[in-house]
Amino acid sequence: MNLLDNAMDSMRVVPAQERSLVLRTWREPGVVCLSVTDSGLGISEDRKVHLFELLQTTKEQGMGLGLWLSRYIAERHGGSIRLEEEAGPGACFVVRFPTRLA
Repeated sequence: MNLLDNAMDSMRVVPAQERSLVLRTWREPGVVCLSVTDSGLGISEDRKVHLFELLQTTKEQGMGLGLWLSRYIAERHGGSIRLEEEAGPGACFVVRFPTRLA
């Protein structure tokens, strides 16, 4: 839910006809994947370095817990979350979870 909320927030300043939010799921061997891709403002290079750190936020009213907590949850379940490099505006986050825990 945090990824969806972030995506919608990032598109608030984008004209309605240019907004796009794509959710995708797929399987890879031993892994189930989810991606959230938006056509928002994207993430600046200087923010990418600390993106998943605690108390890092780009939102005026943000607490800096969302992406940190998302990563924590993914990793506690043996998974991962990362920002994919996208051609064009916006951001794409990919979450992967193993289908079986070791």
